Amino acid sequence: MRRLFRVFTIYFSLICFLVPQHVQAFEHVYQRKTDAIYATVRHDLEVYEDIGGDVQTYIPSFKGIKVWKEETYWYRIEYKEKGETRTGWITRYDFYGDCLIYDGREKQTLADGEYQMTALKDSRNATPASFNQNLALDGIFHCTFHFIGDRYFTVMNTDTGKYLQPDPMFNSKVTDFWGPEESAGAFRITRDGNYLCLQDKTTRRFLGRNADGLICFTKSDKACWRLLRYNKAIDDKSVRVFAQFDADWADYYYGEGENEDPGSNVFTTSACGIFSTMNAIYAVTGMYANPYDLADYAVEKNYRVMDNGTDSGFFKAAAERFGDKYGFSYDGSSGDIEHLKKRVSSDNVVAITHVPGHYVVIASYNKKKDKFLLLDPYHLSKRSTNAYGDWISMSDLEDGNLMGYEFYYYKAERPEK
Repeated sequence: MRRLFRVFTIYFSLICFLVPQHVQAFEHVYQRKTDAIYATVRHDLEVYEDIGGDVQTYIPSFKGIKVWKEETYWYRIEYKEKGETRTGWITRYDFYGDCLIYDGREKQTLADGEYQMTALKDSRNATPASFNQNLALDGIFHCTFHFIGDRYFTVMNTDTGKYLQPDPMFNSKVTDFWGPEESAGAFRITRDGNYLCLQDKTTRRFLGRNADGLICFTKSDKACWRLLRYNKAIDDKSVRVFAQFDADWADYYYGEGENEDPGSNVFTTSACGIFSTMNAIYAVTGMYANPYDLADYAVEKNYRVMDNGTDSGFFKAAAERFGDKYGFSYDGSSGDIEHLKKRVSSDNVVAITHVPGHYVVIASYNKKKDKFLLLDPYHLSKRSTNAYGDWISMSDLEDGNLMGYEFYYYKAERPEK
């Protein structure tokens, strides 16, 4: 019987091999120069000890796996069980039948790119700087942030091309706050309400301003900054889609009280409106918006429609509640695609779009390609979308499973250059 099952599995794996849209997911990831992809299990997934071997375990719904493409019909995976990392094998058929691929890169506090940094007045109580820095005394300057992992970034002064150096507390070699890239410091960025804090990796002190208006490092966590981005975080070369079925939150209950059916009314099944809002905010401001905060607010204000999804009135309400925090505002709605084209061509406007039974984001329009950049928080083959963003035509928005009924616009606050 087991041998018959394996033959049956391989037969259907061969059928899956002929479906092109599934293969694209692996090819897309390899273009990003990664060795594996991440996926969430939809239903109990059989894991084998080795290729063609005995069943090792079953991975339950909404749990995450890391997948390597090793063989034609079998994939090697990594998964967590009882707090330990384990490895095993799954069939290609089971992978495409029971798993949802998502972008598993670390979630950045903010997207790479150029921002205007403005120091808060609270940080002016920081201790005096140990040396002069030639920084604008108004506390406003322009920096390019580059993510290096674990919430840490390097910071380059865009005006001078020099990099923010490590806190000099334990490093006598540091003679200026700004220096060459090879000695750049690493700074963890965390959020404090509407503002961001930059914390040195080694000393754990925060970047702030002293009474003279110069930057310095301080123990005070009141040394916060307001960051405004100069352009969209999503473009031809940099795309990030937050999926509602990401294993980090796939089974989070989207509702009030107790969830009587854990298989539904969770982020995976019901939160496309929440994650379209999250994707829109990230695309236009570069800021990571906490999906739990968004969802809890939707529930609190009765925009959550149980056993269905999110009422479209939430998009305006979310901007009014979180706009100051992330630097954006609601900018109206329309059902006209030509109007959509003009709006998202702007460098500070994106749209959340209602398509049949679902919400997605239109992040940009490429005039040369005559295509829109679409971010789908729950990609499906019937929509021909994937986990990493899609360029779609105007005809796609006018008919079929991506037909846009209404477009809700978010506009980012931009600094003056």
